[in-house]
Amino acid sequence: MEEQGLGEQILQVCAEVRRLARPEKVILFNRKLTLSGKTASFKLVVVADTADKRRLEKELYLAIDSPVPFDVVLYTPGEWAQLAGERGSFAAKVRRLGKVLYEA
Repeated sequence: MEEQGLGEQILQVCAEVRRLARPEKVILFNRKLTLSGKTASFKLVVVADTADKRRLEKELYLAIDSPVPFDVVLYTPGEWAQLAGERGSFAAKVRRLGKVLYEA
């Protein structure tokens, strides 16, 4: 396997998300690998204080150049606080199974 740990692409995208969104938290939730162990795609959950999630999401996708496809799921801090505690919610699953890459 060529990649060790998280993979450089994931860490680079996380750094760009931190720079652009000033999030409270970034969580790696899903990472798909090729047979040779390279990252094929990944999903980040981002908790950021924003009044316009759609605008921020669009901004992230347009500004971040990654050779590896990625998805971003945005939560405001209020949404995260509520949904991460609701049994069966996607946020609760992310909280339980995801890997925190950044926390303010």
